[in-house]
Amino acid sequence: MIINKIVFILLSILCLLFLGLWYLRRVNNIMASSKQTASTSSLAFYASLFKVNVEDIQKNTALISKEYAQAIDDLCAIQKNRLTYADVFGALDFIQSLSRAATWCNVCAALEMVSPNQQIRDAAHTALEQLGMLFVDKLSNNKQLYLLCKRYVDQYMVNDTLSKEQRFFVDHMMMQFERAGLATDEHTFNRIAQLKKELVALGLQFDAAIAQDSTIVTASFDQLKGVRKEILDQLVQNKDNLYELRLDYPTYAEIMGKCTNGRLRETYYKAFNNRAYPVNEKTLQEIIQKRNELARLVGYPSFASFDLADQMVGSVEQATLFLDDLIVRCKPKVTQEFAELKKIQHLSVQWTVDGKLQPWDLDFVQTLYKNTYYDLDPAMIAQYFPVENTIQALLSIYSDFFGITFKQIESNSFWHDSVKIVQVYTQENQTLLGTLLLDLYPRQGKYTHACQMSIIPSFIEQGTKKHCPGLAIVLANFPAPSADAQALLKLADVRTFFHEFGHALHALLGATSVVSLSGTNTKTDFVELPSQLLEEWLWDKDMLKRVSCHYQTAQPLPDDVIERIIGLKHFSTGYFVQRQAYLAKLALHYYNAAEPVDLQQSMQQLYNSIITHVAYPEGTHFYASFGHLYGYGAKYYGYLWSNVFAQDLFTVIKKHGLTSQTIGKKYSALILQPGGTQDPTDMLIAFLGRKPDAQAFFDAMGL
Repeated sequence: MIINKIVFILLSILCLLFLGLWYLRRVNNIMASSKQTASTSSLAFYASLFKVNVEDIQKNTALISKEYAQAIDDLCAIQKNRLTYADVFGALDFIQSLSRAATWCNVCAALEMVSPNQQIRDAAHTALEQLGMLFVDKLSNNKQLYLLCKRYVDQYMVNDTLSKEQRFFVDHMMMQFERAGLATDEHTFNRIAQLKKELVALGLQFDAAIAQDSTIVTASFDQLKGVRKEILDQLVQNKDNLYELRLDYPTYAEIMGKCTNGRLRETYYKAFNNRAYPVNEKTLQEIIQKRNELARLVGYPSFASFDLADQMVGSVEQATLFLDDLIVRCKPKVTQEFAELKKIQHLSVQWTVDGKLQPWDLDFVQTLYKNTYYDLDPAMIAQYFPVENTIQALLSIYSDFFGITFKQIESNSFWHDSVKIVQVYTQENQTLLGTLLLDLYPRQGKYTHACQMSIIPSFIEQGTKKHCPGLAIVLANFPAPSADAQALLKLADVRTFFHEFGHALHALLGATSVVSLSGTNTKTDFVELPSQLLEEWLWDKDMLKRVSCHYQTAQPLPDDVIERIIGLKHFSTGYFVQRQAYLAKLALHYYNAAEPVDLQQSMQQLYNSIITHVAYPEGTHFYASFGHLYGYGAKYYGYLWSNVFAQDLFTVIKKHGLTSQTIGKKYSALILQPGGTQDPTDMLIAFLGRKPDAQAFFDAMGL
């Protein structure tokens, strides 16, 4: 998952943020040029971005806001007899991605998610809201800027020499201007402007409520039977000697998968799926209502129609057909899967009268099934994936495939001493491609999901064609090491790591001369392809052998265990597709309704119409913590959509070998390096030599 508050604000204010480097050269202390950005790509510079206190955040935000507003005003007043691409779109490109305002906004987004200090997180949140309002006033609602860009396109572009990337960017931005409502009448425009500001604030509130939920479930030692000792040792005990269970993913996975107390599983599940409720109930309703109103003002019947119009899928109707087909295809597989699970009998598990499993029992029963029929205990397998070795193995595999090298740096100069630093270089001439910051373990106040964030984009400098290195963060919440035990990853954690690292490499390797479209700045229903593709390496015997290393014996996974793991490839793929399709349809439904929706009622109705073998969890309000409803809007279908293409590409890559640099460099050149400067369908055809096909996805899912 990609989390980037710049992107989120773009969604809220309809994709128009910052201005360009051309103007920054005329304003002191606003930001560095591309050459300066490259020269300051040192760890000390990066660390300094995050070494701030509350006062620093407030002062920096005020200073940048003042300078930025003046810069935009002066740019819009430009007087030239002949405008060039560099004057207008070159400026727009550079400043919306490389300006001090752009970097500062990304830094604040990161601080809100990772800082151990609540006051800093709160100050960063406030700064994001202030910057968001500034961008609405000075960019998204700036008709002078729109008219400047339009004047260039109408009068001067025909005589300008533009690259394909630059022409793509001009077309992209002019379409976004139109979608932003800048061509509407004054009354409509003023209402749009107000809605954008309100959505900035609401979006930040929605995310913050999820991140700041501090609910604790308490349990006695007896209630936690089945939970591993190393997990218990990391839990805090209160004055009554009860263990405090935080609502994070490592704790969730352990309780749901291992705890033999069904009542506790139910209590914890309901608490987890009530995060940010009720505070986000009203917030989400307002987001949906205002997004739908905004979409109608710019000529679309709903926000879903607006949101999907510029994506690969093209329309709500096409996305619905895609999802409906998958729902039908996966149903027989789901029935087969749950018939197998019914073989498992446990006193803490009760099936409903209509033959459904309770949602808080699903992971537990699946774990028992794997133990019973495949002799696979996730805790046993985790012994072969200590964090340090797993990172080294992952880097080694990526080094072979992409033709890059990695250098790990020791430092405790960032926001937490557990942050790991990895620099990425080309193998040929040791050109620095970028730096990755790995924040892998949960802590109080930290974002509870896994994601990748870009702080400074990689890009190709105009003229010199020099690669300017980027900075990105990989966030996860893996089981943390203790004083006497290493951090061990479950196989699902390893896949998550491969997934998020795939996003990070896309961010660094996808450097283009149009900075705004570099890296992961692609269409949302394409952006998950590189990360989902790399997950497939972990279904290969040789790759599992190479990645695994027992934390005590240093031996890889035995061949028979690997065969059993691969034998589970299709174990629950039917239910996986069914649930993903349900979540995608939920997002489409919320944002495509003609009238205000009852969030709870519509969620329950949709759940019961799609999810066939797992009972609806009464008393939960999952939508309140479904962060994608804000960040991805109506586009959650993109996970399944992009996975179709990922599986197609993987079949081609595997024929050449999963460590073949020849196919790896072809993949990097044709899929990653263009970033968002080409149509994804054209990129896929260029790599495959044909139109994409869904059969590989059906085969991979066992459908």
